Amino acid sequence: MYSKCLLNRHREWVLLNTFGNPPCARSGHAAVIVRGKIYVFGGCDGDVVYNDLHCFDTVTHEWRVIMSEGAPTPRAAFGMCAGPGDEDFTIACGSNTQFMSAYSDVWSFNTRHRTWTQLFESPKALYGVSICWYGRMLLMYAGTAGLEYCNHLYAFHSLTSSVIKVSTTGVCPSIWYKHESFAVNDDMYVFGGGCFAPTEGRMFISWLDLRSLEWKQVQVQNDTSIPRTAFSSCVGPETSKVWVFGGFDADNTCLQSFQSYDMLSRK
Repeated sequence: MYSKCLLNRHREWVLLNTFGNPPCARSGHAAVIVRGKIYVFGGCDGDVVYNDLHCFDTVTHEWRVIMSEGAPTPRAAFGMCAGPGDEDFTIACGSNTQFMSAYSDVWSFNTRHRTWTQLFESPKALYGVSICWYGRMLLMYAGTAGLEYCNHLYAFHSLTSSVIKVSTTGVCPSIWYKHESFAVNDDMYVFGGGCFAPTEGRMFISWLDLRSLEWKQVQVQNDTSIPRTAFSSCVGPETSKVWVFGGFDADNTCLQSFQSYDMLSRK
């Protein structure tokens, strides 16, 4: 039997009994929810880099291996998000365990037909990027090629298969990687990250107005957040709350803290 932890309505962790074929122990993977099921792709265990795909049924608590042809090469530290369609998720860039081994390909997976499709080629091979869909446009922010970090914003258009480097104004976030980003209405929020370790005294949050393309830094009331890099997070589509777990801090200490942020009330 295998287990996972679930946070219930009382904000208590509950240990669930699961069965089936779960992923092996790994890091650098990513997960996304599509139609009530959790899909886990890639990662590495220190020696082996994976491109396997697992699905967790949140109702039956069963793990299944998803078999498909034409999957992307094994990788870790890639960007992942739901979309562009209701039955799809997307992965972007990433790396393997070799030095200077960043990738530039962007793929989508259709969960109904179990098919992989390469969507784009990034102008730059990177890992530690974040991605999110804004309508028919995929936004990819920041990352590193191995030696240098960047804060470039690329926009990939699914209808024309074109890509542009977006010019923005305002106070742009510093060069960054292993952060997370989400699009809510006409804004893109960037959370956490750093030049390897975080350098801020709190959880860094910046937002980009996708109409004016102006960056602004979010000032949080009574901010008790913990700055972190390489964490996991998700946003509730109905509540616009971001939930953040784990990662490591400026002292490279692994974190177990679990925090949330409301993007509408900014608390």
